[in-house]
Amino acid sequence: MWPFDAQPGEGWARLGCRLNCVTAKNVVVNVLFWVVSIGMGLAFAAVGAMKLVVSKEQLVLRGAGWVDDLSSGRVRFVAFTELVGGLGMILPVVLDIPPLLARIAATAGLIIVMLGAAVVHARRREPAMIVWNSALLVLVAIAVWGTGPHAPLPL
Repeated sequence: MWPFDAQPGEGWARLGCRLNCVTAKNVVVNVLFWVVSIGMGLAFAAVGAMKLVVSKEQLVLRGAGWVDDLSSGRVRFVAFTELVGGLGMILPVVLDIPPLLARIAATAGLIIVMLGAAVVHARRREPAMIVWNSALLVLVAIAVWGTGPHAPLPL
């Protein structure tokens, strides 16, 4: 409900509460956004770090056949972008970094990686992986949006 839609007989305190109230629902939603954000950030950072230290041959043995379609440099770029994007979802809160810049960088990097992954999987005719990449992209977008400055209880 819009804060200025005062009902007849509704006092200013009630109207002000619509603008800036801490409710149980806000806390639950905020916690869920942060759980998703931290989970996605840790997952992307861990996968990116793993891709940085593991060779292409070992990645193929672990089920990442798509690395055969890319050069070693591109695989490292994807790994670095995932690592930095994942850290960008977590570190602003931990290190008290201005969150807007870090979230924009993290989101942009992860969007580029997920869209690139969808293109690679489309070329390889792997529709299930495209759905998986799309789901990850949506989760990242939700997590970044939900923990932004307009969140129910921004930290």
